[in-house]
Amino acid sequence: MALAEDLELLHALQIAPRASWRSLGAVLHRSPAVLANRWQEMTDAGLAWCTAVPFGEGSPGVTAFIALLSEPGHQQTLIDQAVLIPEVISIEVPARRWDLILTVLVPDMEVFLRSLQPRIAGLDGLTRHETILCTRRHFGGHEWRLNVLDGAARTALQLQSGASAEDGKGIREEDRALIPLLFRNGRASVTDIAGELDTHASTVSRRLNRFLSDPRITLRCDVAPELVGQPISCQWFCWLPPNQHDAAAEVLRSLPDLRYCSSTTGQTNFTFVLWVKSPEDIFEIERKVVERIEHLTISESSVTVRFIKRMGWRLDDRGRRTGEPVLPMFMS
Repeated sequence: MALAEDLELLHALQIAPRASWRSLGAVLHRSPAVLANRWQEMTDAGLAWCTAVPFGEGSPGVTAFIALLSEPGHQQTLIDQAVLIPEVISIEVPARRWDLILTVLVPDMEVFLRSLQPRIAGLDGLTRHETILCTRRHFGGHEWRLNVLDGAARTALQLQSGASAEDGKGIREEDRALIPLLFRNGRASVTDIAGELDTHASTVSRRLNRFLSDPRITLRCDVAPELVGQPISCQWFCWLPPNQHDAAAEVLRSLPDLRYCSSTTGQTNFTFVLWVKSPEDIFEIERKVVERIEHLTISESSVTVRFIKRMGWRLDDRGRRTGEPVLPMFMS
């Protein structure tokens, strides 16, 4: 597990992913050079990284969970194929009857039905698959915070986090050249980006401001589970009267380890994900949730044995970033 100083740095970068080292040093009362060096050590080890993802507020598209069952001995075959599909943003191995759970993001239902669904159904070694569509996202992974900094520090960082909007029309076609660069390194400097694109720094600054002000795109700081001492990811599939979903999501937001929550289609209609420290925590969470959310019925809980891919990044068996990304599909 990370030291307290590391957790403070990570929390700061969750709030303000592109804040300068000088600004971060002033808030955290530490040397900017020390912070920069420690961040480089964590990113080199695959323990933490900043990346641009198409998962902001009001982002378009359809999100779905697709469970896959393979022929005996063909799980790795499915993994090798699914990991290369850009629309498959995350892959996990669950400790349940399915071999893999895919999280997919596509522009609309037509693309899902006419393009992605046939590709998934045609994967070598696949025997069965089942889809759950997300009908409303209540909480996303980009909203999760470590919550180790005090209120004054958070306020100071929030002032650093906003990009000055170039205009209110969102990104332009020429701005899309920033996508692969900021996906690989959300903290890439203006100078480095200008060098990659062979253009002027002033041009990059304008494009960057437009890009970062688009609410459909989010810069997020991701961490390996071991770094925060939460090696277990558990997803619950529940049923709840539809008119109570928003209130239930507000209750779940009070849980500090919430990673995802949405309304869904299927035999259940409400799902949420938390990272926890031990199996005992799973029982305690279930107890708290059913006590606080009236009429909630938990139909199933699914523990993740291993993350293969998260938001386009391939992970090793410890959940560390490997440096072998598959760029997700960014919506236009």
